[in-house]
Amino acid sequence: MREKKRIPLISVERLIIYRRCLLKLKQAAIAKISSNSLGKLTNITAVNIRKDLSYIGETGKPGFGYQVKELIVHIEKFMGMDHIHKVVLIGMGNIGASLLNYQNWQIRGFEIVGAFDKDKRKVNRVINGVKIQNCRRLQNFLKKHSISIAILAIPAGETQKKVNELAEFGVKGFYIISPIIVNVPKDCFVEYLDMISPLEFLMFRIKKNILK
Repeated sequence: MREKKRIPLISVERLIIYRRCLLKLKQAAIAKISSNSLGKLTNITAVNIRKDLSYIGETGKPGFGYQVKELIVHIEKFMGMDHIHKVVLIGMGNIGASLLNYQNWQIRGFEIVGAFDKDKRKVNRVINGVKIQNCRRLQNFLKKHSISIAILAIPAGETQKKVNELAEFGVKGFYIISPIIVNVPKDCFVEYLDMISPLEFLMFRIKKNILK
């Protein structure tokens, strides 16, 4: 059997963009779309779109394009978005509260099932249907629930210790919202939200006049 080609991470990032655009097309009752039309909506070349979709076995039909609903299903299955992933959110400052208030988590394939903070003044508040719990209850919560992803919006000095704790209870994915690089076990994965780095990259593009 021929081994499937590994998909580049840049193609994975673009698949997420395609899905977001396709969901809007679905809401607008648009049934099909060509790679050229999808390219105009996403500012990604039709050549790259066809190449990216070929990694997941989708080639479309010449002169016809892609069925929007079917393509959404295939992308979601490939990305692991065909079921809801349970998430815990730790740190209920301004950023944490804003994330908890976000209304489209389930549409994007996630559900925040637990929110935690060590500040007693924030405990027992309910935001978007989720009750904030004391961080001392986190371990018991993790024992009772199968959690795959944790969002950490806590001070940088506390982040590594919390990552270690979460990893011990089976959390595999970490979304870190603080200016720190953490170490995770080999079977875990981490992504960072640095709100300034995109501005630095944008500054570089403006200076060098670099197009996407």
